Amino acid sequence: MPLFGSRERKDKRKATEAPSDGRGNPGKKQEVSNGSTQTPVAMATALGADIPKPSLPSNTEEFEKVVKEACLEEAKLESAAAGGSYASKARKSRVNYPFALFICAGLDNRQNLTKGHYCAFEENVINTKIKGPNKIVNADDKEHTMIDFMLYCKNSYGLVACANRNSAEWVKALASKFDFEGTKTRAWARWEQEEAWIYSLFLTGEFWKNKKPNYFLGLILENNGITGEFRNVSVDKSSNKNGIFLSFEPIGQLANELNSRVRLDCLICSSLVKKRLRKVRSEEAFLESLKKK
Repeated sequence: MPLFGSRERKDKRKATEAPSDGRGNPGKKQEVSNGSTQTPVAMATALGADIPKPSLPSNTEEFEKVVKEACLEEAKLESAAAGGSYASKARKSRVNYPFALFICAGLDNRQNLTKGHYCAFEENVINTKIKGPNKIVNADDKEHTMIDFMLYCKNSYGLVACANRNSAEWVKALASKFDFEGTKTRAWARWEQEEAWIYSLFLTGEFWKNKKPNYFLGLILENNGITGEFRNVSVDKSSNKNGIFLSFEPIGQLANELNSRVRLDCLICSSLVKKRLRKVRSEEAFLESLKKK
């Protein structure tokens, strides 16, 4: 089933890259100023290139979009068999999944997870449940190994929607012992985010409200003579009716380029370059933040 429809994708892209088709398929190669071509990051990821970090959801809203898509697809199948509105069923089944896990390659540093690596781990979960001395045989065991769904997202990470804390600990233990072709595996909790600087722009006008943010962020950077890569792009359309707030995480040298600028020429407006530090959170602080939503 398709994980992403024709909606905004917030994944890592180069500033010169065209938008994808919304289903994880990369855009065409783009001509750069010297006449050569570059392979877009999305294409490089699909080919299994060494992308430093996966494009994980950067906030609760972004995470919920992935979950909502999965719930909609499940509801479609249910409604096809029993009739009724799949949208209403999806709304009823909405869950925050505080104990969901992100499956990444590597141990201390999150690395891009290939599809082959993800599929092998998925099979390992199944085999552990049905085979060997540790197979699941009673109701108590099942209560501690409950998974609502598993997905491979954005060609860069796996998502395991664990139903409770004990199930999450079980999956984390499995991941810590799982190697794929010499590469380690780790399951990260949603609150185990790395400290990072998040940059933001305020873009006035109507143009931005119905465009893909990865694409127009690339246009803005190119218009200011800046090249580089970014990830975790998000848009806030509700805080100010006169425009949008665009937030993103720069990778490598792009942060240095942005630090040297006070404002950016955003084609139809000029915006201050602001940044904030995303701090590491504890499990308690994360669960408390979900209660406030």
